[in-house]
Amino acid sequence: DDKVFDVVIVGAGIIGLSVARQFLMDSDLSVAIVDKGLPCSGATGAGIP
Repeated sequence: DDKVFDVVIVGAGIIGLSVARQFLMDSDLSVAIVDKGLPCSGATGAGIP
């Protein structure tokens, strides 16, 4: 099945997730977030032991 979104955000780090949150809170747009890894697992989560 094909999925259709109004906005596609590439990157699930702190910036990508923050931008997605703003779209979801301030509009009726549908949002997809794509990332090669788990959310916040790259540079965002690098300092977390």
